Amino acid sequence: MRRTILMSLVACLVLVSTLGLAQPPAPRVQWDHDGIGVTRFEIVIDTVNITDVGLPTPVGTTYTAALPALTDGVHTLVVQACNASACTSSAALTVVKMEPSPDAQVAQLVETWK
Repeated sequence: MRRTILMSLVACLVLVSTLGLAQPPAPRVQWDHDGIGVTRFEIVIDTVNITDVGLPTPVGTTYTAALPALTDGVHTLVVQACNASACTSSAALTVVKMEPSPDAQVAQLVETWK
């Protein structure tokens, strides 16, 4: 009985994962800026991965953009405000991603039910 429940649970998790229902929401970053003279924003991850996020529509002076996929671990994020001639960086923000993948979650459940 226990094995049947386990297999059903694993099958459900795989199905939900496949359908994308178990995926956490995409990580996002928010920042405040008056937007004056800015033609685009960039997000710099770990000083090397630069993502141009364009000029999102702010809510008041708060901008929001999706982050590119992050690996598990500690990362440094910097938002840069750019115009035609240069970019100016914000202070660095340190974030930690510790979310296990759906496969790791299934493996953990299987170990728990053994």
